Amino acid sequence: MEQIVGWAARRKLDVIPVISNFGHTEHFLKYPPLDRLAELRGGRQGRFSKTLQTVCPSLPATRRFFEAYWSEIAPLFPSPYFHVGYDEVWDIGYCPACRRRIRQGESPSDLFAKYLLQTHTFVTGRLGKRLLMWDDMFEWYPEVLPRLPRDILMCAWHYRGLMDQLATHFGYCRCLDTLAEYRRLGFDFLICPWEGRPRNIATLTRYAERWRPMGAWLTRWGVNRPAFFPNLAFAGRWWSQPRRTDPDPAYRRACEALFQVRDPRFLNALDTLGHLECMPAPGRLQDLLRGPMTPYEYERSRQTACLRELLGTQAGRVRSPRGRLALEDMLAGLARESIAFALRRVLDELYAHPASPGKAAEAARECTRILREAARYKAMRRLQWQRIRPGFRPDLYAPPCDALAGVIRDLRARLVRYRGLGPHLTVRYFMPDYFIAQWVRLSIRYGTGGWARIYEGVPKGNLSDLSQMPYFTLTHLLEKDRPPRCVRFESWGYGGIGLVFVEGRSGARRFVPERIVRRSGILRDPAHILVDDTRWAFLGEMDAAKSFHQAASARRRHVLELQLAPAAFS
Repeated sequence: MEQIVGWAARRKLDVIPVISNFGHTEHFLKYPPLDRLAELRGGRQGRFSKTLQTVCPSLPATRRFFEAYWSEIAPLFPSPYFHVGYDEVWDIGYCPACRRRIRQGESPSDLFAKYLLQTHTFVTGRLGKRLLMWDDMFEWYPEVLPRLPRDILMCAWHYRGLMDQLATHFGYCRCLDTLAEYRRLGFDFLICPWEGRPRNIATLTRYAERWRPMGAWLTRWGVNRPAFFPNLAFAGRWWSQPRRTDPDPAYRRACEALFQVRDPRFLNALDTLGHLECMPAPGRLQDLLRGPMTPYEYERSRQTACLRELLGTQAGRVRSPRGRLALEDMLAGLARESIAFALRRVLDELYAHPASPGKAAEAARECTRILREAARYKAMRRLQWQRIRPGFRPDLYAPPCDALAGVIRDLRARLVRYRGLGPHLTVRYFMPDYFIAQWVRLSIRYGTGGWARIYEGVPKGNLSDLSQMPYFTLTHLLEKDRPPRCVRFESWGYGGIGLVFVEGRSGARRFVPERIVRRSGILRDPAHILVDDTRWAFLGEMDAAKSFHQAASARRRHVLELQLAPAAFS
């Protein structure tokens, strides 16, 4: 760290440590000597999971640990600032000590506020630093803000592509102008867009200018992505202008300077790619099983092929070392997307011809070809890792490559075993907002026997596929090639979920809902699931804020049980 701070100081850069001491402390709590500090110690269920992600604010040992740790770390950084995290503190009030305080009259927001005030006293007093923090938890505990010292510097992170107005991060994106509130109360604040979306950078900046932010941070999470270098260059150049004009020409000028190429076709391709959402790579077979290709996927696959060819033919003209590194990462990303789209095209044929052994054999051969392409992609990534992190182990590019190859092998094995996709159940969902956390447990019964669970998780659409949101499809593979007779949906959590239709496949036969057998909990329009159209039955509480503040509401189970019958046409 001393080397990094020294390197930055020679370039007149300030290195500010970010050391979370409340939420996102999983990197501390994964060690046995520290797991006793977790709010969910002892295997308790938290708001979303049992993951040890939040420390207990009621234990004196928690404060002692972080004060000792920070006292050791802070002298390495001459910066006058110290960032303490505080984002996504999901599990407040779950341990016996915190529950006891709540029974005695305190609220979860009191626990949040008092721990933050203790942290502020130590950072400003003992460390002599100005405290910075992420601000998203004030969406849930707004009553805390007036109680806080005004020298706290708020860091407002918002990552959506269009920021024409601020909204909550979780739970139906309620419009909430926190920047106006900071200005009214007298807090300084930074805006913190994400490096992966130039339009997020541009629109958040434009929106925030009216409230006079103290500055801006461009945030990065996870593995270094040289493909985002143009976005970093754009943000730095655009933010440095005395008057910010149209961001699009500024983006092109940043690309021209970074790659040292003036060819309009090349710059147009960079501009186009920079503003496209990255398509996620499948890490398991379930990630691919999303019904036929959507219109957006189909069009995006054509864009990927075009951009890959155009940028690949221009690669030799890039002379800048950073530009070459960025272009290599872009081309690797396009190669990965090409593999994912090839797999989706395979499935597209299988959905169209669910009982065709000839199509299945052809799909299995195509999977073998795609597997060879995935091996070339992994070799490409291995070389890139050696260039950007020479001598660094482990290779963080390798696990996603291995997972992708595993998905291809799993699909091929399924095709060979069943001479097709095999028995499966397909569910069409309606989700009014991507940023909720509603659990679904899906069970199936074949005859008079018991229920077999085939899925449990938080179903989500593909965030990149805006043409289909809020509708999306998930297919669940079955092992028994027998006619499914009943399906049961159980749902709980934050935000509710819509069920549009469900159908089963066994051989050449198709099974659809015949009648509702049982229902309980909160259900709206359950009969809609009996008709194959765009209406939906809704399970659960739509008010995510109510469920957030009332744990019993989030735990309540909502059940819809259906009897299936053979469809008239298969």
